[in-house]
Amino acid sequence: LRLAVFILLHGGVLAISEKDKEKEEKVLRESIEAASIVRAKGDYNDDPNCKWPICAPVCDDCPSKGVGSCMIPGVDECTWSSKCKLGTCFCSKGYCAEGSQCKLRTCALGARPPPYVADSLVHRFANLGAELPPFNADKQDWQDYFDGCRKLPLILVVVGVCIGILTFILICFQLECEPSWMPTSPVLLLVLCVITVVVICTGVISRGTVVGENMDMIEEQMSRVDKSLDSAVSLAEELKTMAEEFEAVVKDLPTSCNSMVPGAKEMMGMASDKANEILFSLKQKVDAFSTVADLAHSVVTKMINAFWQVKVMVILVPMVPLVLMGLWTLAIAVATVLSWQSPDPNVAERADDAVIRFGAGGACCAMLVATVLTAMYLYCGIVAGGFCMNLDANVVSLTTTVNFTELSKFKFNIDPILNGAVQYYVFGSQENPIMSMIEDVERDATALYTVYTNASWAVQPAEMICTGIKNLNASQALQGCQQTVQFASELMSARNMYPYYDTFARELVCHRMLSGMNLLIIYTLVVSLILMPCVALLADVDLRKWERYKMNNYEQHYDMKYEAQERSPFLESALHAMPKYNLMQQQTSHPAQFT
Repeated sequence: LRLAVFILLHGGVLAISEKDKEKEEKVLRESIEAASIVRAKGDYNDDPNCKWPICAPVCDDCPSKGVGSCMIPGVDECTWSSKCKLGTCFCSKGYCAEGSQCKLRTCALGARPPPYVADSLVHRFANLGAELPPFNADKQDWQDYFDGCRKLPLILVVVGVCIGILTFILICFQLECEPSWMPTSPVLLLVLCVITVVVICTGVISRGTVVGENMDMIEEQMSRVDKSLDSAVSLAEELKTMAEEFEAVVKDLPTSCNSMVPGAKEMMGMASDKANEILFSLKQKVDAFSTVADLAHSVVTKMINAFWQVKVMVILVPMVPLVLMGLWTLAIAVATVLSWQSPDPNVAERADDAVIRFGAGGACCAMLVATVLTAMYLYCGIVAGGFCMNLDANVVSLTTTVNFTELSKFKFNIDPILNGAVQYYVFGSQENPIMSMIEDVERDATALYTVYTNASWAVQPAEMICTGIKNLNASQALQGCQQTVQFASELMSARNMYPYYDTFARELVCHRMLSGMNLLIIYTLVVSLILMPCVALLADVDLRKWERYKMNNYEQHYDMKYEAQERSPFLESALHAMPKYNLMQQQTSHPAQFT
């Protein structure tokens, strides 16, 4: 938006036919300095019918009209608060004409914007972090605050790593623990797996619902932006058409002059060349504005078209650790069921071996990844919660801290303009300096049109000599400038910009985003630090116990037909090595010894 306003302002400066780069920069600097002055005075408007953002700070109507003549140098001079333009005195930027004098422009405040009130969730996150920086905090104060918010997330990472390592060590050293109250079959393990999967599914669905609503809100706001950019593209096309028509008319001016008048064609040719220089520069700026509008419209359109992909990624990617832990738990449950219910000893033993051999490493890796990501979510939540505690004041303070002039490498100091704009949109405590700069363009164009109409005594005789002058429609040029200014004014008005701030900063970041982050942190911590270690330890203890039980009750637990069907020499030798199997074979060969 700042780039578009600068292009618009720059085009307006070129349109008033400044002669060189130095003078052009001087006009731009004066416009920025004039817009940086805070003119709004008094108190907020307490009228019940005055509601923000419809009722925003407004400035006095400042028509651009002459306040004197400066046609004869040294005789007719303008006052200190006005400047001479083509023989007429016009008020300087920041001043308004009242009769034959120029007075400082004044502005009045509108309604007070509704203050943001932090909810209980914001307070909970903020209380986990460092002390909030003061209102007039500098860059170092904010850096200290961000650093102070890292303590609790780092502690969480250390706790998660310790639990993961401890779980791994206990499993690797085969913890021998068989309480008498535990059933022989792995029922407890299956119940714990079901509880874990249910908790994970609940967390995934809950957070997915919240984030889905957030993304729908973002998509709605992007559609609003797309409509504004679509209007900007249409306006740019109209301006390009108008500039091309003027260029064609100016180009044909010399050929329209009466050849019977000596020197008319040559003089009009010189005027046409000068006008073409200005029109060429103006056309470049219009083309630049059109390019920016087309590019922005194209980018937003592509984002809207691919928004469902972004939506899926935003919903699923942060929940990858939960999903992985859920899949790992399901794998444990499936292997446990196979070990418990399969009549084939080969399948059961492979299931036991897979869980006991690979379960420890998988569980600990999933726990560590989930803990690190949860610490990152917690850090973001603490920073956002602290920032939202006093959202409006912190936005203004942070904007004041950042040096936008240095970041954008702009030639002039634009920080007062942007800081004033933030004060206007957030607090409504002053007029919009960007609007003031836009209005300066319209006043300059109006001043030129006034000079043109006042010089009709010279234009009319010129039309008799060069008929092409009749095709120069000055009112059309003024109308095109007014349309551009009106569009830019509507774009930068409080009723258009404030809903974005209210939706993104207050509703989305400080409420919905924190709600989704809160759900993600709670579910991930419960699963990674409580349920997953319990599943991993119980899987090791329970399945080893179940494996011993099966070995002690081999022929009662398994279907022996699988043994008879086995043809592998390796398994045959392994089976003969089993005590129960040898005992069964002896009983079959010598039944008399076992009557």
